[in-house]
Formats: sequence, C-alpha cells, structure tokens
Amino acid sequence: MSLVRRLSVLPHAGKSIPSARISKVRSFIALSDKVNTLSDEYAIMHEVLDGLLSILEARAGLLMVSTDLMYTKYRHQSEPLVRFERVLRERGEKMLSLFLLERHQRIHHADDLMLIPLVWQEKPIGLFAFDRDGKKLAPSDEAGLHSLSNQLAAIFGLKLQSSQRSRDKGIRQIDIDNAVAVQQSLLPSIPPSHTCGLSIATHTQAADYIGGDYFDLILVDQNKMGIVIADVEGKGVPAALFGNMLRTTVHFLTRETPSTASVVGKINSILHKDAVALQKLFTLFYAVYDPTDKVLTYTGSGHVCPLVIRAENEKTERLHSDGTLIGIEPLQRFSERSVQLHTGDLIAFFTDGLTEHQNEAGQIFGEQRLLQLLQAHKAEAVEILMKTLLAELSRFTQLRRTDDLTIILTKIL
Repeated sequence: MSLVRRLSVLPHAGKSIPSARISKVRSFIALSDKVNTLSDEYAIMHEVLDGLLSILEARAGLLMVSTDLMYTKYRHQSEPLVRFERVLRERGEKMLSLFLLERHQRIHHADDLMLIPLVWQEKPIGLFAFDRDGKKLAPSDEAGLHSLSNQLAAIFGLKLQSSQRSRDKGIRQIDIDNAVAVQQSLLPSIPPSHTCGLSIATHTQAADYIGGDYFDLILVDQNKMGIVIADVEGKGVPAALFGNMLRTTVHFLTRETPSTASVVGKINSILHKDAVALQKLFTLFYAVYDPTDKVLTYTGSGHVCPLVIRAENEKTERLHSDGTLIGIEPLQRFSERSVQLHTGDLIAFFTDGLTEHQNEAGQIFGEQRLLQLLQAHKAEAVEILMKTLLAELSRFTQLRRTDDLTIILTKIL
C-alpha cells in the first residue's frame, strides 16, 4: 500500500456519535479482537458467549459448533433454552440442516429464542441461541452479531477441516492457519451475484499468507447495495486483525445512516485510536448504489479512484474524492458525491496492488494498461472480464506477487 496520497485535513462538522453507541461498537470490536488471540475451542466459545450475553442483555445463551462442541450459560432461568438444548443434544445435525432451507435469513426465531447460524463455505456448522425475553434486536446489534458469527464460522470451519493436520504442524504454521481464518471471516456478507440491479464479480488475494486488503458487499435498506473496499497499511496478522475491527465497525454504521460521508467520518472517529495504537493507517472507499434511479453515491478517504467505463461511448471517469487516510486525525469532514449511471456501465473498484503489481523488470501494470483492457472487454459479463483481467495480470507479472490485490467489477443491469 502506498501512503503518498495525503490531502489536507478539514475540521469535522457533523453530529457527534452518542457515547452509548460508540461503547457498544467498541464492545463488539474488543470481543472480536479477543477471539483472535485464542486458539482453544472451549476458550473461544466461553469468551464469545460470555461477551454476547452482556452486550445483547440476554437471559441465557448457547453456542454449538458441530454436535461435539456445545457451551451454554444462564444468567437467569430460561425454559425455552433448556428445551432447545435438549433438542440439540438429541437431533443436532438435523437442526443444523434446517438452516439450509432459509439461507437468506441471518436471524431465525423459534420458541421465544433468537437463533443465528454459523455458516462456513455455504454450510451451517453451528449456531447461537439467545433468550432475550422478547426484546427486539437493534439493527446495529444485528450487524455486530452477524459480523462476529462470520468470524467464528471461519475460525471453526478451518479448525474442523484441518484438526488432524494441525497436530503435526509447528506453532508457526498453526498461527498462520488461525490468522488465515481471521482473513477468511472478512469475505463479503453476501456473495457476488446479480443483485440490487448490479452484476458483480470479485477477486482478492494476498501477497503472502495474510494481506491487508478488505472488501465487503452490504445490503443497505434492503434494496440498495453498499460496496466497501479498503487497504490497510502493511501485511500479516496485525493487518488482518485490524481488518476484522474495520469490518465490525462498518457493519454497525452502514445500517445506521444512509449518508456515505457520515459512515466514513464515524469509522474514522471510532477507529482512530486503534489505528494510532497499531500504527495502521488505511484507505477506504464506500459507495451505495440505488437501482431505482441508477445513482451511485460515494465517499473516499485516500483510496485509489474507482473507474467508470461508459457503455455508450469510449468515455472513462474517475470517482475522485477529497478525504484523507483514516487514522491521521480523529475528527475529519468527508464529502459525499454521486454519479449518474446507465445500463451497461462498468465500475471497477480496486486496491493499488492491481496497478502497482510489478514484473521482473520492475515495470508496473499501471492504470493505462488497466483502462485499455477494461475498454476492450467492457461488453463482456463481469465474471468473464474478471478472468480476462487476471489472466493478463498473470501474463504481465509472470505470477509474481508483489502486493495484496483486490478487485470488484460491477455492471449496471
């Protein structure tokens, strides 16, 4: 990641974030961060369930991973959870299979309980169950809970896959596996597809085992698509852990306000202290696409400009933004811009690992080479275009990996 794109810092002008909300966000972040430091399955389950009972103000809770690992805790008597625990012990595998029928639902309700599946590689491997005494879950709590469930699903999914192999590996390799699990938990909440009036293809790869790129696709207001892409300074475990903190914060804030500038500003305010402590500045670009009027609203903070390739002519536009990197100042003002799009228009979001990838001669792939390829193949489906782009990148670099790489290609339907 290049950190030369530094613009002037403007004073913050906006509503302050309620301290209670910041406290709740930090509670989820702290719990997520704590989980990343643990390796024992029962220690993870104990830490997560204890933390969530407090954050969610639940009477009792249960966490099950496969049918062999189950942990329950009661702060108050809960007959619904007692009954559900009994059913799980008798028919755990069958209960998990029921989640396959409604994979679009993130939260289920049964017998006065709130159920959240842990889904790994499109297969439910476990679940949360909470008795909240009928209290409705706030959207921000739902976002944090969903983010944490993704993280746990990745961690336990890889543990289940490699439990036998891990016995024969050294501590270094096990640490790498755990960090890779954290990285896997950062993959999009919803898979790339034709949704919200967009055709979407994505690709991400780290230069080493663990990278500093992060991206996500988030449903906003149920009918708008939120697109997030970020580049955290550095690589390795610290960058992956900070990426997970970023994800948790993003999932909270994108459900609180429709303003992209407000979301980016609050991300900066909340994560500034952690960014300074971990010495992790990062760039960010957040956009929301509304299919009703085909308008993309966006805010950037030092990130490389996405490209718009128009379908009707040879015109190319860069989505410029004036925000500086996240983590430089705790209070900044970010601007919000918008662009009118049309059917067939192509938008390419990417990290600078794409254009700055080098070949053996030290030459970079470059934006001009990227623009020529996108223009030449803009009529193709985004999935095919992505394969074409990656093939050309591999040919140019001779498979050398010099930086993390993330690409999101979207086409207006």
